[in-house]
Amino acid sequence: METAVNKLEAMQENPVKLLESLSTIKTRHKALCAQVEEIAAEQKQEGTGSSGDSWLTCPSTNTRAVLNEAKFVELSEADFEAVPRSVRSNTKLADLNAFYRQLFEHFAAKKNSRPLSLQQMKKMNVKANDTMLKTLKHLSVIDLDKKGHACLAGRD
Repeated sequence: METAVNKLEAMQENPVKLLESLSTIKTRHKALCAQVEEIAAEQKQEGTGSSGDSWLTCPSTNTRAVLNEAKFVELSEADFEAVPRSVRSNTKLADLNAFYRQLFEHFAAKKNSRPLSLQQMKKMNVKANDTMLKTLKHLSVIDLDKKGHACLAGRD
């Protein structure tokens, strides 16, 4: 509920920023779709891919495959600025990207890794805080469960 309120606040703050954010999201979506198509074509050539377009109907299994093949893409200044100040607080983009990279590498390396708590992240020497989690959640980069444990968006 809180995120819905934050999103409404963001829309009311500046509709131009919202449209710029939408444009950035569309661009990232197109790039990811192209990457998925390349991976599917490679798998089809190698004979390791599944038949047909089943990856479209079963995103959970293919999210893992894409994550394994995907490369880390840092958050842009435009993405960061699209997050309301009330959510991102005094978080710096460089710190957020470093945190995001560590999460990405953790989940890419451990295919079946469970969602991580903030305490577990700190044990792994990940510089993380609640504000960073909320910022990445607002950008739909991570998902948070009811206990506040994080995993990359689209993972089971």
